[in-house]
Amino acid sequence: MTDSTDRLSALIVRQRKFASSKFPNETVQMKLSHLKEEIGEIADGLDIEEFADAMCLLIDSLSLAGYSLSDLMDAMDRKLTINENSKWHFAEDLGYYKRIKPNA
Repeated sequence: MTDSTDRLSALIVRQRKFASSKFPNETVQMKLSHLKEEIGEIADGLDIEEFADAMCLLIDSLSLAGYSLSDLMDAMDRKLTINENSKWHFAEDLGYYKRIKPNA
């Protein structure tokens, strides 16, 4: 593993330890609801601390759902391959690019 991966793994372990001790009955859905709030805060100001909050919640949700960092990296690799081989269009009504799904 690289130093960054080692550091990320250690932070994930630290986050899980913190979250499980402070919020022992929290569910994936509760984490995701909180994550939605944090995403709004990111959009409001692009503060790095809000990005960090969102990452902690996302990674914690991942863990509560039974996935590991390795699972996430494997899924990201698969998804990036799909995205790289896809066609995209700008959805003006949404204000961002959307992947054109096959057979759509």
